[in-house]
Order: sequence, then C-alpha cells, then structure tokens
Amino acid sequence: MKKTGILTVTSNNAVNNTAGLKFGKEDWHSITALSDEEAIEKFNRQGIDVVLIDSAMEEIASKKLHAILRVLDPSVIILNFNNENADISGEIKAALKARSIKSKSFIVSDDALKGYRMN
Repeated sequence: MKKTGILTVTSNNAVNNTAGLKFGKEDWHSITALSDEEAIEKFNRQGIDVVLIDSAMEEIASKKLHAILRVLDPSVIILNFNNENADISGEIKAALKARSIKSKSFIVSDDALKGYRMN
C-alpha cells in the first residue's frame, strides 16, 4: 500500500526537525520545503497527497502555493497550520477520509425493463 505523502512548507527551523509536527504512529512519508519555490519543485517530483503550509509564511507565498498546487493536482489536500497547534494528524486523517469518500464512484445497473423489447 502506498504511503501518504505529506509536504510541510515552513521557514521555521523548529518545525523543520522531526519533533516539529506530530503525526502520531501514522505511516506517512513526510518531507519539508523551506520556501514556496522549493515546495513546488518537491511537489512535482514526489507523490504528495497533503500539503501543510505554515501560517507564519507570507500571505503571497501561501496564495501562490494554493493556486499552483491545485492546478498541478486538483485532488491535493492543502491545510494551514500554526506551530502552537502542531498536532494536526486528526485534521489530516479527516481530510483524507473526506477525499476518499468524495472520489468513490459506483455504477447502478437497472434491469427493470430487461424483459421488454424496445424498438
């Protein structure tokens, strides 16, 4: 099974180390980018499902990431976080679950008129 790819975009070195964001015991592949440009490069090269943007980043960089990443992958989940509430694994799980429910499709086969000949 494919690991969920998480890209954290922050310029804060405290968030940069492994203790910065707490994902619990989840089997997620996490990488970090220190700028919006680096985030776009890493997003293009790696299978990213969730992008976490530090709310301390400049507003223009955050808006740029939202716009570009949605064009590159409309199904990407983009969440903002602040360093005070770094345990956001619950939000990530809820967003992933909502995306999987939204993306499921089904086919309805109706054979009510099967015995009738239609000309």
